[in-house]
Amino acid sequence: DQPLPPNSGVITGQSANDILVGDTGGSQSNFIPGENYNVALVVDVSGSMDNDAGIGGGVTRLDLLKEALENLAETLADHDGVINLTLITFSQAASELITIRDFDQADLAGLVATINNLDANDATNYESAFGVATSWFADPLKATEGFVNQTFFVTDGDPTRYLDNNGNPV
Repeated sequence: DQPLPPNSGVITGQSANDILVGDTGGSQSNFIPGENYNVALVVDVSGSMDNDAGIGGGVTRLDLLKEALENLAETLADHDGVINLTLITFSQAASELITIRDFDQADLAGLVATINNLDANDATNYESAFGVATSWFADPLKATEGFVNQTFFVTDGDPTRYLDNNGNPV
């Protein structure tokens, strides 16, 4: 066996239960040209998202999230099919911050402004987040015939809250 050249794509973990994330090579899109989508961006804005991201320069996890969401928004704005989009944030509870029907370049600035205004605080409640997303997908006013539903769920940790039988965060 020959040793692998530097940057060969091999990622070696250390000890314990490492989670390794890497580029599988090339670029892959979740969006097929001409197809129609309902997209729910479900993102964690709990207090821990204000922690350092570990990449230096005082960059927080929330900073990285905002950058990733902006990048995705720019890509989606150029999609040649119809995209119905919502941005749902969650911490102690979840909120549908913005919903845009037939998202395109004209809507990009509004979505980016909403993304840039995200603040981190409070606890982490997945259940509330998925409840809001489920309701959004079930909205009868939104076109669904022939649309592909996609949820992008981003968090930095385990849930610390749940909903009681009355729907209140516990």
